[in-house]
Amino acid sequence: MKKIIVVSLVLAALLVTFVVPATAQAQQQWVQVASFTGKSDKTTAPFDISGSKWRINWTVETEVPEYPGLTMFSCFVYREGETSIYVDTLIHFGPDSDTTYIYEGNGSFYLKIGAANAKSWTVVVEDCIGASPPPESPPPADSGVIKITIGQLYSEYRANEVAADQKYKGRTLQVSGKVNSVKKDVFNQPYIDLGNGASIWCEFDKPDEPLLAQLVKGQSVIVEGVCAGKIIYIHLKHCILVQSGPPPAEPAPPPAEPAPAPSSEEGGGCFIATAAYGTATAQEIDILREFRDDFLLSNGLGAEFVSFYYKTSPPIAGFISQHEVLRTIVREGFVDPVVWIVEASGGFWQN
Repeated sequence: MKKIIVVSLVLAALLVTFVVPATAQAQQQWVQVASFTGKSDKTTAPFDISGSKWRINWTVETEVPEYPGLTMFSCFVYREGETSIYVDTLIHFGPDSDTTYIYEGNGSFYLKIGAANAKSWTVVVEDCIGASPPPESPPPADSGVIKITIGQLYSEYRANEVAADQKYKGRTLQVSGKVNSVKKDVFNQPYIDLGNGASIWCEFDKPDEPLLAQLVKGQSVIVEGVCAGKIIYIHLKHCILVQSGPPPAEPAPPPAEPAPAPSSEEGGGCFIATAAYGTATAQEIDILREFRDDFLLSNGLGAEFVSFYYKTSPPIAGFISQHEVLRTIVREGFVDPVVWIVEASGGFWQN
């Protein structure tokens, strides 16, 4: 009898050691749900996600191997039926291959792909079957805190600002999103800009500056604050940082490029301005580049404009660079005024 008990215990231990981990591992597996290819812009067909997380495996090849930095690839993720507020995005310059993870839960989604100077691109969508969201601590009873997503809050304000104010203004909201920037306003007050095409200005008290100094662009956070309504941006005051996720992984260094030409400065080219000034290092081009990176690429419409510009401007810039008189006309009659407007309005788009 004792031998039978010992044997049973040994078998039970083996079962726990080998079978249970294998079963747990089998509960989560990546399953391909959609695949898309192309070489230019494309809006994909909708696809269904059943898990709480999924991923996009993407590859892009350049059409201009001598200047790989001129290749641009972007992917905006939308819920089906939504056209302006995207849930996540990636924007990349140069040929590359990588994986982007999405934590927006289940539902129906579609992608808007943008590509410039690309020989081809491939996107494979995989669903994590069996994935479950991390446990959340229940809010205290009668706390009065309203948990809401950035997209939902922005959509309600866009549809009816008066109704949204009556519902949310003066109430404590808890929102989650990714850090777009950490800055100070004109009164030296620190704030986080949470944005995925719908920006929320989360104002903190000055003693919180050491905590905010540790945040980086793209990091996931949960913020709680009092809604002060909307003036250009939705404004939360007296915010506290409820939770912050790990910083995003550092991007791989760009591939080595040949000696810079007028249309190949780092990070993608401001082609026409470079041709007009005759150099990629002019101070005016730095202003335009900052406007592109901080404002245009932070929203869907701006990113589509950048993609269109990358496709159409190289031959125009090439023609301008060969004619000194035309360079002067374009520089003084077009580029300089644009730079002046961008610089003068910096207080708006830099916030």
